[in-house]
Amino acid sequence: MFAGNVRTLFCAIAAVAPKLVARGEGFIAGIASAPALTGHAHGSGVYAAAKSAVATLLHSLDADLAGTRVDVACVYPMAAVDTPANRRDLPGADASTLVDPDEIAEALYFAATRSDRGRIVDLVIHPRRAN
Repeated sequence: MFAGNVRTLFCAIAAVAPKLVARGEGFIAGIASAPALTGHAHGSGVYAAAKSAVATLLHSLDADLAGTRVDVACVYPMAAVDTPANRRDLPGADASTLVDPDEIAEALYFAATRSDRGRIVDLVIHPRRAN
């Protein structure tokens, strides 16, 4: 869990952040999850801890980059994301309860394109409520 979530993000940040700072602007984002905010039962403590570490790493990076024009955002999908892997791992899941990856992409685009007058650090994305 930590290698797949935290180590990969750490390595990506280490490769990209210095180049963005040198360039004078940029945007770095990562994906946490609902358990990073709320914890999670049912034997998912390690997953929740890994996603919490992702969020903490991103928030710490944001603090480290204060005074630069490199913005950092953390996305919290508040349900499973509708991916082929999650569809496979969650057979029979109601697609309406899953977060559409396009919503995450649009939220990240919105966060990345803010004016100098504001920025978005945390993006909490819920699935659409059932009608």
